[in-house]
Amino acid sequence: MTAFPFLFSFINRDDIDFSTVERITPTQEWDLVQTGELVEYQTKMTKMYNVRNLTLFIPDNYGDDLTRISFLGFKGEWMAVRRDPIITIYEASANPADHKTPASENRIQHGIQ
Repeated sequence: MTAFPFLFSFINRDDIDFSTVERITPTQEWDLVQTGELVEYQTKMTKMYNVRNLTLFIPDNYGDDLTRISFLGFKGEWMAVRRDPIITIYEASANPADHKTPASENRIQHGIQ
């Protein structure tokens, strides 16, 4: 039975690869134990909130050529992902014609009469 000395997790990152994983700080790290038993590792709930993407990185094992993962289990509450579009328009300077008020409409009517 082989185990891994460390496990690093990264959440909500789409840019993870083998070159970036060693430069950035993981969201959470675990020191793993070498045992044939089922071990439950606790997560820091404040860091593992609103997870959409989870990357696990195991940089090394205990010297064996073969790395085998038999089981990974995750506990938590499922939440629907909200990706509603945000429609925003920015103006460099306001155009008064776009922001009519009842007072400005009355002024225009009085000026025409």
